[in-house]
Amino acid sequence: MRNATVLQKTDAVILCGGRGKRLGAVTKDMPKPMVMIGKKPFLEILIEYVSSFGFRRFVLCVGHKKEAVEDYFRNRKDGVTIVYSEELDGKLLGTGGAIKNAEGLIESEAFLVMNGDSFAPIDLGKFFGLHEQRGKDVSMVLTKASGRNDAGSVRLNETDEVIGFSEKESVDRETYMNAGVYFFNKTVFRNIAPGVHSSLEYDLFPALVNSGIYGYVTDADVIDIGTPERLEKAKTFFMGGLKR
Repeated sequence: MRNATVLQKTDAVILCGGRGKRLGAVTKDMPKPMVMIGKKPFLEILIEYVSSFGFRRFVLCVGHKKEAVEDYFRNRKDGVTIVYSEELDGKLLGTGGAIKNAEGLIESEAFLVMNGDSFAPIDLGKFFGLHEQRGKDVSMVLTKASGRNDAGSVRLNETDEVIGFSEKESVDRETYMNAGVYFFNKTVFRNIAPGVHSSLEYDLFPALVNSGIYGYVTDADVIDIGTPERLEKAKTFFMGGLKR
């Protein structure tokens, strides 16, 4: 189980600063990833799933209502180390800027990146092996777009290399949806300017298309908590307990 051993020394970075405006009062006092699913915050479910593949060190990128995250996870004693990368002075950095802000805390040469408000039940060990094999800066998990018009879409060639992106309004049946789960190599940081707002989806990834981003296509459904309707679906999904 080489990958499991390697993943113990591989950092997992989770983007936890989402405000969750579409969830209304639910996120008044907490960031979106801290919304409760049964008796646990959604973020805790993510951490437990990721750690089941061997990951032991997590970098949480926090901003909005960061105290809710830090207070909840302060006294964990389950063998997992959590460190925090904080947006300062209320400056919104975006997904790309948040990753750049965490650069000094990331210790492994390759690292996992996840959105803190979505979940894709994939084999992270297999995904990591594919990322290593391809040797590029970015690998991303993709799923069928399934007619959604709010997520944008990704186009692949015959070798699963990403060849383009489409805006949210132009999803078609031949494209895939970004699931919000990635492996990055540290060399990707040279493509992100420090201290400024930057988006992975709209700034970094389009700029890297010609240098090689690979997709990892899965049939698994992506669960997200971005709207009240999807939050209720997430609660139903996790009700029976999460199995790998």
